[in-house]
Amino acid sequence: MPGHILVVDDEPDMRLLLRLTLGRAGFEVTEAATGEEAMTAVEHASFDLVLLDLNLPGIGGLEILDAWNDGGVVPALPVVVLTADARLGLEEETMSRGGRECLRKPIASADLIERIEAAMATPAATVEER
Repeated sequence: MPGHILVVDDEPDMRLLLRLTLGRAGFEVTEAATGEEAMTAVEHASFDLVLLDLNLPGIGGLEILDAWNDGGVVPALPVVVLTADARLGLEEETMSRGGRECLRKPIASADLIERIEAAMATPAATVEER
């Protein structure tokens, strides 16, 4: 099932960890360090999933979700939020903005791969019905 994943995180160490983890699972990984880079990457390349941090310099993760939702990018492109943000209700907020899943850092590698594969396997129509 592996595919092409865009990893969006401003922390170089986190991008490295995710690139290695996803690479070992057979995924091709493209990285973006800012919201602007993520927006440009999605415009110019095809991805099977976006792994999106919320706390980014410039355009934040929630704004990206809003833009992609308004532009019709999601739900066709699954977006999984991976964040250290501990706010209550964040899962519901990200889902209402088009995210497929909201995961909290830190997460075990095996759990992350399992959740990514599940998000990629969920048809867009199923997500829209929520």
